[in-house]
Amino acid sequence: MFRFGKAAKAAADAASFCDAVKRSRAHIEFALDGTVIWVNDAFLGTTGYARDEVLGKHHRMFMDPDDAAAPAYAAFWDKLRRGEFVAGSFLRKAKDGRPLWLQACYDPVLGTDGKPAKIIKLAVDVTAETAAAAIDARRLEALYHYQAVIEFDMDGTVVMANDNFLKLMGYTAPEIVGKHHSLFVEPAEARLPAYAAFWDELRRGVVHTAEYKRVTKSGTPVWIQASYSPVVNHRGKVWRVIKIASDATQRIQSTDAIGTAMAQLAEGHLDARLTAPLRPDFEPLRTAFNTMADRFADLIAQLRMTALQINADAGSIAAGGHDLARRAEAQAATLEETAATMEEMTATIRSTASNAEQGTRLAEDAEARADRGRAVVRNAIAAMGAIEESSTKISEITAVINAISFQTNLLALNAAVEAARAGDAGKGFAVVAAEVRTLAQRSSEAASDIGKLIAESTGKVREGAQLVTSSGDALEEIMKSVNALSDRIKEISQATKEQSNGVTEISTGIADLDSITQQNSSLAESNAGTAGALEAQARRLTELIAFFRVVEQGRGGRRAA
Repeated sequence: MFRFGKAAKAAADAASFCDAVKRSRAHIEFALDGTVIWVNDAFLGTTGYARDEVLGKHHRMFMDPDDAAAPAYAAFWDKLRRGEFVAGSFLRKAKDGRPLWLQACYDPVLGTDGKPAKIIKLAVDVTAETAAAAIDARRLEALYHYQAVIEFDMDGTVVMANDNFLKLMGYTAPEIVGKHHSLFVEPAEARLPAYAAFWDELRRGVVHTAEYKRVTKSGTPVWIQASYSPVVNHRGKVWRVIKIASDATQRIQSTDAIGTAMAQLAEGHLDARLTAPLRPDFEPLRTAFNTMADRFADLIAQLRMTALQINADAGSIAAGGHDLARRAEAQAATLEETAATMEEMTATIRSTASNAEQGTRLAEDAEARADRGRAVVRNAIAAMGAIEESSTKISEITAVINAISFQTNLLALNAAVEAARAGDAGKGFAVVAAEVRTLAQRSSEAASDIGKLIAESTGKVREGAQLVTSSGDALEEIMKSVNALSDRIKEISQATKEQSNGVTEISTGIADLDSITQQNSSLAESNAGTAGALEAQARRLTELIAFFRVVEQGRGGRRAA
């Protein structure tokens, strides 16, 4: 009874376990020929079929036709029918045709005769995990195919290396397996504390990714782009380091060459060129750099020529500016003297104008005086004429007196004759007659003298009249000359006024010109200073451009890119 109870309990436990497995796993059962005889809901849900679509159908319904026709599929069922257990990941096909990866075990169930009676399959859908694993596997395969891969123990000992790594470093596998990583490092670097720290960090699980300089079997330096990845086991402990690397030597050499050329370019060596071919993906950069250097060299050469020309022109401008400033100063001084002279001339011309005006007034006064003198002369001529007439009348009176004297003399003579005749009675009368005759004679003589004097006075009066007439004519001519002189003095006075006004305007203009010249002198001096500053800047520009060294065309021209 006790044994029976233990057996019953074991059977019950087994049944409970089977029920639990059936509920948690996709479960399907097949006859030995592969026909489905039972399936649970989990399996139907995994494959997408309905129950009546599966029962009584062959297992190959879950297979790709090509796989089902392969000899391996027949061998698979032969193995199950022999009672052998089969487990693993299997590629199957769902109802909708999508691939389905199942982690499954096929268990033959023995009958009472000890032979296989049916096949039980328990499965788990691992499609997602398998796909991810497949991707990881393909990635790993790609890494192993295209990258240099090497694995190390935690002490840095080489465990394995793929062909890419061996080819890159020039070793065979037996030459490096069991050797330390320092085999690939320069001895001086391997002795540094930083190298020991590097492995300490890897042992702590720190990933290192960088560009590293390593040494090949032949001693040639090589640059690799590498990642040292610590691998953790199921206990979370780092137990291995995988290094995945790629050859970066050409890239580093290319970047170094470009960097060196760029440094030379930065130092002013515009003749720097990348003549050696670089990695194909760096060739456009090399061509671009050489083209840039050529254009930069052309630009600097042109700038140098321009700077030299600017320097020369600035020097000429500076010299011309200083010369112009000196000339402007001299011109300003000359203008200043001219302005002073013009002021003096203006004063003189104003004085002349004043004198001309005074002369005009004097001429007008002289003209008035001459006019009055002409009237006096005319009156004198008239008076001379009256005197001449009076002289003529006096001559006539003198003639009368001469006639009276003559008659008186005749009468005295007759009286004397008569007195003589009268004798003594006539003596007194004779005396009177003698006195009368003497008086008559003296009157005649006086009348003669007066006649002579009158004749002489008349001649003088005629001469005076002629002279007065001549004076009047001369005075008339003088009057004409005075009038002409007055007109000329008036014209001179007007011209002098206009000249004074003109000289005043000229003086004002010269003063303005003097001011402008002073400003021009200051501007010329300022321009000279600016030109000097420009010359200094041009020299500075020349010095800056002299920093650059360009390819000389006379030495074979530029090198090709």
